[in-house]
Amino acid sequence: YFSGKHKLYGFKIECAVVPPGLAVHVSKHYPGSVSDITICMKNLEVHKRLLHKTTAEAGRQD
Repeated sequence: YFSGKHKLYGFKIECAVVPPGLAVHVSKHYPGSVSDITICMKNLEVHKRLLHKTTAEAGRQD
């Protein structure tokens, strides 16, 4: 994907982060023309899985 405004080629990714800033998932790259919601929907199963607390996290408050 080429940005005429910035004169650069680039891709989009989606990164899921948990406190204290640890990345737990990074999507594959997509062309810049792909909308954010499309990327999110393609990774929906990953997001659902990441919402469940592990046994170690069960005692923590949200």
